[in-house]
Amino acid sequence: MSPTAALAALPVELLSLIVQELELEDLLNSRVVCKSMYVASQSRQVWSSFIRKNLGTTIPPPFFLPKPIQECSQAELESSIRRLDADWDLKIPLQMNKIPIVKEEPTTDRLLGTSFCVIPGGQFVLAGLCDGSVRTVDLSGSLVSTSNVPASLLIPPPATLPVTARAVQVRLAMDYISEEALGESRESCYLSQFNLATIVCEDESSSSHVDVWRIHLSRPETDGTSGVHVIKVGEHLCSYMESPTDYLRGLSLYGNIIAYSMELESPPTNCIVIVDWHDADAKKEDDELLRWYIPDSPIKLQTIHLLPGDHIFVENNMPLETVAAVYNWRLRCPTSTLPPSRQNLNRIPHPWSQSLSSSDISGFAISHPVIMNDTIRLVVPTIEALYFLTIPMDDHDLEAVQFEEVLATTFSANQSAQSFGNRRAVGIDHTSDGIDIFTAQYRFKEDGIPKKGYRPTCQRHPYSSDPRESIPYLFFDQFSNRIIQIDEYASYVVTLPSHAFHSINPKGTTETDRTNLRSEVTAETASESGESGHVEGGAIAGYEQEVADR
Repeated sequence: MSPTAALAALPVELLSLIVQELELEDLLNSRVVCKSMYVASQSRQVWSSFIRKNLGTTIPPPFFLPKPIQECSQAELESSIRRLDADWDLKIPLQMNKIPIVKEEPTTDRLLGTSFCVIPGGQFVLAGLCDGSVRTVDLSGSLVSTSNVPASLLIPPPATLPVTARAVQVRLAMDYISEEALGESRESCYLSQFNLATIVCEDESSSSHVDVWRIHLSRPETDGTSGVHVIKVGEHLCSYMESPTDYLRGLSLYGNIIAYSMELESPPTNCIVIVDWHDADAKKEDDELLRWYIPDSPIKLQTIHLLPGDHIFVENNMPLETVAAVYNWRLRCPTSTLPPSRQNLNRIPHPWSQSLSSSDISGFAISHPVIMNDTIRLVVPTIEALYFLTIPMDDHDLEAVQFEEVLATTFSANQSAQSFGNRRAVGIDHTSDGIDIFTAQYRFKEDGIPKKGYRPTCQRHPYSSDPRESIPYLFFDQFSNRIIQIDEYASYVVTLPSHAFHSINPKGTTETDRTNLRSEVTAETASESGESGHVEGGAIAGYEQEVADR
């Protein structure tokens, strides 16, 4: 009996147990072996087990499905995995869609935004506006519609902010990674809630307002809507007052910890403040509150990322160089119950740091961390190259931190005009020849490389944006592959769809042999996810029907 015949003789249930242990490419290639293997690979249990087994190893969390994993069909599970793993690029020719943004209430005020972020899935943009409020823009219909979209009020200005306040500074930070923020979302692989931190400051004479909120994303069917989610504010988890600051640099939220970087003139110290917001609730600036400090002067602290395991990533922009640094803040940073405005702190050494000469880190663009194989992973772009930062979770002395160059190319876009996910990136460069848009893709070494000889790539295309128009903020949602631009006045938003394809290489066929993956991305699911491209792959052209008939 031939090996193929022997496999075909096995029960499909047993073949399913075998198939779900395979790597993705081998799982897909198994479909061309025989009809029994084809049927086994179409099992919902195979794909559900594949996700649970590989999440945190070859599937980098956070990873979100269109529904809770127990409710997803086989096609939805397979499509989500293959979209994540697929090669990716822009839809060419570029398909731009520009949509005006308006306030819900009648007003002629311009909506000056000081902070923006995109909720995973690409449907909602959050905007922190200069009146101290947070508004949400729903892009669920933006792929085909050019009608106005409202900037709906999500969170009003702090109640303690003076009514006469004008042009306040606002910073936003989301946490959709920690157990504290995700709740049941962590087990279901479906984002139904996350935490949002806001910090609002009027000027150097007024206290800063720090708040943490629980945000809920309701299921479409529970609200009587079709194909879109609804965003709602849940519990107000924390609210406290902090020292005034000349300028708010960065804000980060992870679990019950919040961190923010502040520029202070009196005393002349810039610092990062780290606080357990569970303990800070209802405190005023001069109330006793334990804070951890990372003091630095005269450095501009542009970017901070709170990480699991009490780690924090810090970008230090020094006069002649930029330094990437990592601290275990709980063990290495000084503590005090005095507020920042009453500190006079000396610099502390970096437990781990990497000098990047004069290359600025693209701070706004650094990806959210992922946890894989008991390590923390960050993608760190500079203007000259792309780096991977790997931090072992249990290495409190930071001796085993790795920092390696992955892709040498020029990322010369403004910091806010590019966005890097943990596998893909996009940005807009102004060159002497005009305006280009670049797309890049890359992988960590252990991150399920799909093909032999895989190399990180960066492609560039002419971009027809009007140079007279200022669209300084660009975001890439790595969960839907949607590209979003928004101007500083939140007056309009531009969306760009992309194209993901997954090719396999059985029996010596070339990588260019592709066939559509059937029943995976319908028009409805593409609109819901914000992706108008398609996922290709499955059995190689000419094999699928032949195998199904065996």
